[in-house]
Amino acid sequence: MLEFLEEMCPTPSIFPRDPVKRAQARAHALAVASEIQPFGQVRILEHIEKTLHQDKKEWIQHWITEGFVGLERNVSSTAAEFCVGGEISIADICLVPQIFNARLWGVDMTQFPTLSRIDATLSQHPAFVAAHAYSQPDAPPRPPN
Repeated sequence: MLEFLEEMCPTPSIFPRDPVKRAQARAHALAVASEIQPFGQVRILEHIEKTLHQDKKEWIQHWITEGFVGLERNVSSTAAEFCVGGEISIADICLVPQIFNARLWGVDMTQFPTLSRIDATLSQHPAFVAAHAYSQPDAPPRPPN
C-alpha cells in the first residue's frame, strides 16, 4: 500500500534518492512489517490465548522485543534524525505505529534508545501528529498514563 501511495503521490517521496539508503529504508520497513507486526494480529493473539492457553501479553512482548533488538542494531547504523539519515522514509512510517503498539503492550522501550529517539522526534512532526491513532475521529479515548 505504501508503494502504491508513493506512486500516486510521489512528492515528498518516502524513499531516499540514494539507492543504498533506499535499500536500507526498505529493509527497516520490512523488518517491522514482516518480522514484528504480524505477531500482534488479533486473530493470532486470540489463537495463542484460546487454543494454546498462553498469555498473549507475554507472547507479544516477547516478539516485539525480539524484533526491536535487531531493528535497534540495524537502525543505529543508518540513523541520523530519522531511521535512514535526515529525511523521513518508509522506515519511519512503519516504525511509529509499531512503537505505539509496543507501548500499548507494555514493552520496555528504554532498551531501544535509537528507536525511541526517532519516535520522539517524529511524534512532533505535523504529519505524524495528524496520523496518530488517537487523532482519528473514531479513536477510543486515550488510556491514562
